[in-house]
Amino acid sequence: MTDRPRGRKPTFQLLEAQRLGRVTEGLPEPLLLLVTLVALLVWLSGLDDLAFDAVYVLRARRIRRSVRLHDLSAGPFKRIAVFVPAWQEALVIGEMLRTTLELVNYPRSRYTVFVGTYPNAVD
Repeated sequence: MTDRPRGRKPTFQLLEAQRLGRVTEGLPEPLLLLVTLVALLVWLSGLDDLAFDAVYVLRARRIRRSVRLHDLSAGPFKRIAVFVPAWQEALVIGEMLRTTLELVNYPRSRYTVFVGTYPNAVD
């Protein structure tokens, strides 16, 4: 039987305090202080994540702009590199490279294709 008045339901805070009291009952005070301090530090360390996420979401809403294909092809072409891993790809690598070079919409003088092979590859 509980010691609360009839007809009144305990509040959420009261229930939580009673449950927390049961969990921490019998713990030495220094250990309880240490656990409380660690819990507070974990909570505080999560606040900076929340702040970074909030800044990102607010900035993403403000800087929402779309890029058109015309805008991409109008600017100066920077030099780029394309890396292709080739592990046991002897049967298909030649055709893949020919197709890639035909379909890439970028000046050929502005990109280099590197094909990575492995010393223990059989083909």
